[in-house]
Amino acid sequence: MLQSPIGELADFYNHFAHFDVDILGLWRELIHRFGDRAVEARYFVNEIWTDSLDDMVEIGLFLLIDRKFRARAGEIRDYFARRHRRGDGYRLKQDEILLAVRHTP
Repeated sequence: MLQSPIGELADFYNHFAHFDVDILGLWRELIHRFGDRAVEARYFVNEIWTDSLDDMVEIGLFLLIDRKFRARAGEIRDYFARRHRRGDGYRLKQDEILLAVRHTP
């Protein structure tokens, strides 16, 4: 199973970490290798809402996983303040594609 962000979450990752997976190319390759009946693709969307910028920064640091990003907390704060302010809080839309391969021996 592979989980790949798209949209706002992918923009966030790419702004700080530059992760890049050609998800559509991988999807085609998996179908070619295992057959279209063995490959399942799902799309889901979730919204992460916080009341405070501090909470959104903590969520951003959690999503980036690597502790080295703590040194860039100010930059992450500026990113969320500029792009994700909504009314009385902050929102990050989490769109993701899940690819799963069913392999039968």
